[in-house]
Amino acid sequence: TTEEQPEQEYEMMDYLNPDSMVVMDQAKAERCLEQEVLGVEQTLKLASGAEFYNVQRFQFERKGFFASDRDSTPDQLVFNRIV
Repeated sequence: TTEEQPEQEYEMMDYLNPDSMVVMDQAKAERCLEQEVLGVEQTLKLASGAEFYNVQRFQFERKGFFASDRDSTPDQLVFNRIV
């Protein structure tokens, strides 16, 4: 027979990559990127009444693939690396 071991408590932060959040607050982008991100309707509503954020996806050369973040503003675009 095998005995069940009690569930061990753990801290989620112990399992996250400490380098997973990188903020590049001095990054530069083409001006047209602002219009791409902010020029579309940000929140879409489904027939069921549910709302969701309209994510735009981009590939930044030699940096990876990114998705726009709902925290983007005209003064500060926010992107999340997805690949």
